[in-house]
Amino acid sequence: MRKILWLTLVVVLVACSGDEPAERTPGEAMNAASAAVLSAPSFSFRVAYVGEVVEAQPGLILDRVDGVFEAPTRSRADVRVKTLGLTAILEVVTEGDRLWQRVPFAENFEEVVGGNLITGKDIFAADGLGALLREDLSGLAWGQDAELEDFPGESFKVITGAVSGERLKTLTLGYLQGEGADVTIYLRGDEVRRIIVVESEVQSARTWTIDIWAYGQPVDIVIP
Repeated sequence: MRKILWLTLVVVLVACSGDEPAERTPGEAMNAASAAVLSAPSFSFRVAYVGEVVEAQPGLILDRVDGVFEAPTRSRADVRVKTLGLTAILEVVTEGDRLWQRVPFAENFEEVVGGNLITGKDIFAADGLGALLREDLSGLAWGQDAELEDFPGESFKVITGAVSGERLKTLTLGYLQGEGADVTIYLRGDEVRRIIVVESEVQSARTWTIDIWAYGQPVDIVIP
């Protein structure tokens, strides 16, 4: 009788342990995150940095970029710049291959033809961030779960590794120093919520922070 009970217990334990899902590898998590970015109808984003200043235009120091993206190619962004101790905003709107901007203190938007300004449209295009998460990362490993002050009440899975390639330059608005960077990625389920990029193999390395949130939430993008 005892032998039968013991065998029954072993069978139950084995069956229960078989129901537990195996933890994803970091690569599998990045593939899922890539799919989530590429399938999202919309989200909000911010690109910021600390370190050696970036001169966006002569006399204008880049501060950060706040924006929203609506699939497939609409975006609106406020490019915050500093000049003479003041903060001003360059507003940028895109739809498809068309781009409009309103320079600080101007009344109306003007369409820009042949410009090289990187916008949310470029960052979140099919060959942008989604492809970077899937193809350009190496040395991936799970880190310790973490919380972020900017996202109170949420816990994040953390993945660390390295990143390189032309898409990385797009993600850092074209201002990346060097050819690669160390990367830390914060995940909430399949959603990438924060990416921290630390330039490597350069003196005076910058640290870039890319935040993405409000996946699928309504956005307000008015085409000029």
